[in-house]
Amino acid sequence: MRGAHRQRRVCAEHGRVVVVEDDLVVSQHFLAYMNDGLTLYASDLRVASIHGYVYPAQIPLPETFFLRGTDCWGWATWSRAWQVFEPDAGKLLTQLRERGLAHSFDMDGVGPYISMLEDFIAGRNDSWAVRWHAATYLRGMLTLYPGLSLVNNIGIDGSGTHSGVLDMYAGVLADMPVKVERIELAENLVARGAFREFFASTRPSPPSRFLRRIRETARRVIRS
Repeated sequence: MRGAHRQRRVCAEHGRVVVVEDDLVVSQHFLAYMNDGLTLYASDLRVASIHGYVYPAQIPLPETFFLRGTDCWGWATWSRAWQVFEPDAGKLLTQLRERGLAHSFDMDGVGPYISMLEDFIAGRNDSWAVRWHAATYLRGMLTLYPGLSLVNNIGIDGSGTHSGVLDMYAGVLADMPVKVERIELAENLVARGAFREFFASTRPSPPSRFLRRIRETARRVIRS
């Protein structure tokens, strides 16, 4: 809960917060985009946050677009949105399933989010971000993204606390400013499809998982 407490404290003191972890590299245009988004959508209660990282997409994306829920690699929010944060992962998972939202929340079955909630409940992670995402997703809230990424995560080279070597998430930082203008408050289905395709491309095939289990079993046998 350390991150969640930090966000709550800054929001309470200043009404808004821009969050950049120490393993993120941001574009020179990142802060302008964040401040423009925070100003433009401050009174739109359906907008939960402004986000700077964009997953590598195989198609061109709009200058800005909305997706349902939230994200956590270079982002900003307001105190009025952070109030919906729900720390109880079990409650969130139950609500997602009871309302028939678990599959779509999990990026139509190819995302990591349901397993992250389950792992939190089992004590295998301490992610505030997946609970933030779930809480806003349940309320139908949206996050604004830029069409080109303004953030690179350099903590996925094996040195980060919560990740291993994941080069597929790396990208090129945008070298142009992002024009933040009012757009329709609705999830962009084309962008969602591009993200879904990215997540699907990163999932190991069943044979790969099977072979990995064999290797892990062999290692345990050798160690014993």
